[in-house]
Amino acid sequence: MRRLLQVIFIFFLVLPSSLSAAAEKGLSVKGVRYFSYAAFTRVVFEIDAAAPYVLTKTSDSQALVLTAYDGPLTIKSSLPEIRDSVVKGIEARGDAASQQILIRLHPGAGDAKDFVLRAPDRIVLDITRSSAVPGPALPLAGKQFVIVLDPGHGGKDPGIVTGQGQEKSIALEMAQSIKKLLQKSRDLKVVLTRDRDIALTLDERAVSANQAGAVVFVSIHSAEGTGSRVFMQDPDDTLASQEQNPVSRDFLGFETGSEQQERLWGRQQAAHGRESGDLGRTLSRQLNRNDSAEPVQAPMALLTSVDAAAVLIEAGMEENRTRTAEAVAKGIELYVRSGR
Repeated sequence: MRRLLQVIFIFFLVLPSSLSAAAEKGLSVKGVRYFSYAAFTRVVFEIDAAAPYVLTKTSDSQALVLTAYDGPLTIKSSLPEIRDSVVKGIEARGDAASQQILIRLHPGAGDAKDFVLRAPDRIVLDITRSSAVPGPALPLAGKQFVIVLDPGHGGKDPGIVTGQGQEKSIALEMAQSIKKLLQKSRDLKVVLTRDRDIALTLDERAVSANQAGAVVFVSIHSAEGTGSRVFMQDPDDTLASQEQNPVSRDFLGFETGSEQQERLWGRQQAAHGRESGDLGRTLSRQLNRNDSAEPVQAPMALLTSVDAAAVLIEAGMEENRTRTAEAVAKGIELYVRSGR
């Protein structure tokens, strides 16, 4: 009897530590975010602490499955609604004891790469767009072309301020006027990155355009005086512009100027460089009423992240704004109707 009591006593001494060790096993996901970029979709799983996990692809290659390596997978927040050209959606599957996260893929999804980042702990999953599948193309008859207009600045950032007003307000007014003109055509759907006085990062502007499936992206700014200019990304100047800045990490999470970043940006330019040039020339000639007007090539971080024909216009504040809006709207329509 005395021997039995000793065994029971030892069992209860060991039990708490065993339960504690079991509680530490598994994977706890406290939040999920995602970002749509030109070359890939990034899904970020915020976790309580780094822990082993397993990422597999279903037998039909239509989904990825995230599970804990040892112990349960716990999901502490709702999962976001993901719908872009790479990911169809994300959902929880299974019961509390054997829960999984299922990432459903479009046929256009390519390879998936996963890695862990610390401070804070998170699992990052990058799913590329297959090189065999092009970016957003001009739709078939009966469907809508998505035009995204991006009024520059906003919120605490007024842009330049002159006697004609604040750039952020003029840009928003211009975008709204262009939208009104374009929406007269039933096959054109116009989306604004902002419809009020709020601040947006370059990342947020690019992501909203990519999620909308933009065919055309026009960022709208103002400049002092008369005359308007159209800017487009110059891929030859991308690295040169980065070398002027100290090494840091951009919103993609890569070191600026790195081989990985250059490769991703290069894919975007290869896919949409020609379309952006055609759009830029068309808008430049309409704005300047000159059949030989050409856009200005310059390194522009925002445009490299937009998966569409993308340009930035800088309209003179002293120009007739009604006439400027009409010129931009006409230029966009001419580009779309050209069948490019």
